[in-house]
Amino acid sequence: MKQTKTTENPSQGHGKSIANNWKTEAHLRGQENTRLRKRIKELTQSRDKWHAKYSRLRNTPKHTSALGGQKAKGHQYSLVLIALILELHKYGAMSLRSCRHSVACMLVALGLSTRVPSHSTIRNWLCKGGFHRVGAAAAKKGSYVVYVDESIVFGSEKILLILGVPVSDNCEIRALQHTDMEVLFVGANTEWKAEHIEEELLKIGKNKSILYAVSDEGNNLRKAYKSMNTVHVADCTHILANALKRLYDKDADFTAFRHLIGDLRKRWNLSKENSVYMPPTMRGKMRFARIGGPKYFSVRTMGDAVFSKLVKSEQSGARKPCFFTREIGICCHLRTHFGRIQNGVQRT
Repeated sequence: MKQTKTTENPSQGHGKSIANNWKTEAHLRGQENTRLRKRIKELTQSRDKWHAKYSRLRNTPKHTSALGGQKAKGHQYSLVLIALILELHKYGAMSLRSCRHSVACMLVALGLSTRVPSHSTIRNWLCKGGFHRVGAAAAKKGSYVVYVDESIVFGSEKILLILGVPVSDNCEIRALQHTDMEVLFVGANTEWKAEHIEEELLKIGKNKSILYAVSDEGNNLRKAYKSMNTVHVADCTHILANALKRLYDKDADFTAFRHLIGDLRKRWNLSKENSVYMPPTMRGKMRFARIGGPKYFSVRTMGDAVFSKLVKSEQSGARKPCFFTREIGICCHLRTHFGRIQNGVQRT
């Protein structure tokens, strides 16, 4: 007897596959609908909260901040806040970060709510204020005495600084103060010739009457004054320094004095214990103009109680041998040499 093979209907398997795909898609669609209904519910609750907050704020009376008000053009902070911070930096002698922290503490203590500027923002305000001040001083009219200096070196360039003192504001017989000065010009160049200095002074002379100029006796400066027919008054500091230089530049006592000062600075430059007794610098021509500084150093050092205590501990052997022996000898020599120099200056 022959056996017959049973063949399956291919349409039956295809129908099962379609049924399974439909169930999977329906299940996924149901999950998506559930997720969307949940999200709609969250958005509805959030909308209701914002509406309630808006209604509450709308019915609440507005409180004007003490640091609010008119804002400067292109700025997000009020003029009152800017002026307060600039005054803290100017008259309070506070650093940029100290101004920021002080304002923040004040806002917390007074219960005020406003943004606090960063230290870089405060620095930008100061730079803009200084630039405006220079421009305003240049446009101001009247009779001025100008102070010119072009020996300030900044890298490979020299800075020309022109300060002005209004004659009407300086009627008292007293020493000049920083507040008496106005910056008329500041510029940097690799070289300041007489023509360049004359050009800047002529620009200043358009709005101001220059009575006379005070400066050192540099050739370029004197040539510029001569070309402008401007009266030149030599700076007394440079005159005194030049006179002392002619007298004591090759003096044996002063030379030994300078060498001892330099020796002390080399030995004490990186010392934690001796840096407080560091002698002043004596470089170039200013070593003659500031000749009183080394004397103050030697008198203060030898009369200092802490220094005397260190000397006693050195003599008693509490410290390493010869720790202060050389320094004590140099200080004694400093006082001796400076006494001779001072006597010579008084006789002159």
